Amino acid sequence: MIVITKEQKKILYIAVGVFVFMASFWVFIYIPQSRRLVSLKEELKNVQSQIEEINALAQGRELTEAAENFNRQFAKVSSFLISEDEDVISYLSEQARELKIAVSNISPGGRKPLDKQVVGYDIEELPISMNLICEYKQLGEYLDILRKSYSVLVSLRELNIKGKGEGRYFLDVGLKLSAYLAKQR
Repeated sequence: MIVITKEQKKILYIAVGVFVFMASFWVFIYIPQSRRLVSLKEELKNVQSQIEEINALAQGRELTEAAENFNRQFAKVSSFLISEDEDVISYLSEQARELKIAVSNISPGGRKPLDKQVVGYDIEELPISMNLICEYKQLGEYLDILRKSYSVLVSLRELNIKGKGEGRYFLDVGLKLSAYLAKQR
């Protein structure tokens, strides 16, 4: 049997006390503060990247001047956004007619709100399916007009082309488009 003296008991109590203090310090102070430090570093990194984006957008100009310029550009671009389905369909049909493209079918789908929003506007995506009968050259010109259009913001989702047989110039074309509509809040 081992006999522990009073001094050894004191040293043992002090050692246990120091261990409990160190463990408490580690659990209740060090670990939470290190997690907080990591989250603060991440937040600092995000803020720095936002500052870099703003500086890149400002392109060396005064921030107020850059903001005014962006507001003017936004007002100009937002004036091109259409708010009605009928206007989009009318535009697409009119452009096809001008190129002597036969539109055999045009059908809009249901509007879907866009995940990314623009301040002051509700932006919606309008899926549109079109069936056209035309030649290759006319189709290329039509797609080029849609790509360069400032009247309607449209993106091409799918393009299907079928020939009408050997020696025939006309094609059956299936287009799936997305038009973007904007309504001011």
